[in-house]
Amino acid sequence: MRYQVNRRLLPLLLLGTLVLTAGFRCTLVPQKVRELLKPVTLDWWRVYDSPSDLSDIINSYRAIHPNITINVRTLRYEEFRDKLLEAYAKRQEPDIISMHVGWLRYYLRQGFIQPMPASVTMAYQKTQKTLGVKEEVLIEQRTTTMPSLGQLQAQYLDTVVRDIMISGKVYGFPLSVDTLALFYNRALFNAAGIPLPPASWNEFQEMAAKLTLRDADGNIQQAGAALGTGANVRRGADVLSLLLLQNGTYVMTESGAAQFHIGPSGRDAYHPGLEALRFYTDFANPTKEVYSWNAQQPDSISAFAASRVAMTFGYSFDLAEIKAASRGRLNMGVVPVPQLPGVNANVASYWVETVSSRTNNPSEAWDFLLHAAKAEVVKTYLAKTGKPTALRALVNDQKASDQLGPFASQLLTARTWYFGYDMDTGENVLRELIEALPVSAETPARLMTQAARRLEETSR
Repeated sequence: MRYQVNRRLLPLLLLGTLVLTAGFRCTLVPQKVRELLKPVTLDWWRVYDSPSDLSDIINSYRAIHPNITINVRTLRYEEFRDKLLEAYAKRQEPDIISMHVGWLRYYLRQGFIQPMPASVTMAYQKTQKTLGVKEEVLIEQRTTTMPSLGQLQAQYLDTVVRDIMISGKVYGFPLSVDTLALFYNRALFNAAGIPLPPASWNEFQEMAAKLTLRDADGNIQQAGAALGTGANVRRGADVLSLLLLQNGTYVMTESGAAQFHIGPSGRDAYHPGLEALRFYTDFANPTKEVYSWNAQQPDSISAFAASRVAMTFGYSFDLAEIKAASRGRLNMGVVPVPQLPGVNANVASYWVETVSSRTNNPSEAWDFLLHAAKAEVVKTYLAKTGKPTALRALVNDQKASDQLGPFASQLLTARTWYFGYDMDTGENVLRELIEALPVSAETPARLMTQAARRLEETSR
């Protein structure tokens, strides 16, 4: 049976239909969804990067969520911790905190950061034509499940998954991961008749000796390599940890246990930790053929920028300082660190974006970090800043880059070395061990055991 509609009633029926079908229009959204659209401001504290470096990431997020404003504050490294402690004391802490990966456990213990939730619920706006004529802004509420362990492993480098996951919970995402590389002065290499930088540690030793110039009194006038001491080698602790890794041992395990001091039984047995330490300190030992550095030399990065040393180690972020100090006139090259035969081990250092435990907008903060970590989003930031990637999907592209290739080529085999609550003390323990070995009356084995105990104290 067919029913006819009274023509006079038709406008009223159409009006009712529009009211019912416009339930997600801005004017009729449910209160729960309206709450998700309230204006939100996220304060993001970082070190080194400027707001302009992050503008593409922020703008792409605001295109999706125009109700969310993100304010970036860049702090100096030296003031970061004090400013953060002061902000928490005043309950004026930021929503998102960028911190060095070695600080994660400390700030977790202090209650400053929170774990990643299982999911986040956000509102999304989109424009749609009503009845094919009038444009209406519609609202969708979506719940996003946060990445699983398997998804994180597929997306990030191994060291990232190992570092950001503590006791089974994830505490942030990095935008980049740096690796330790070898810097060399091409002009000094050319003058010494050395056409290529070293690829092995044997080559490194030979070149360090050849590149070292001394005066008649034996004083170093030109250092072949900045290695062997603790206080004036900027990345000394990292280089020692690199040698330990390549020698088959670790400074610390993820549980916070020191390992480098443990050696096999037997007087003539090979001790990987001790051999790595001796190899490092030989470069500052005047009785050794590889002697090329000492405590009287300036800071290693400053010396390299001034062409006073032919080789030193550093990260990609050190390049800006070298360029500024040398006024861009230094003829230098960057290559992967030397390796032992049959070994491929590298050292990583990076910063993690975390969410404050006191933020009033945890869903928005985590959703933004999830967005920022996407390959198609973060690659603009990496291109602007010249930083190596944290994502597996971008490694091969960066390996083909002249600028980033040496760092990116090491990403898949790089790892961090510190897993305690006080990284500054941890680095000082290694530096003091380096300084003590040549002068202490204690046996090397005892010095290493003492250093290991001190290091483990920082993980308790």
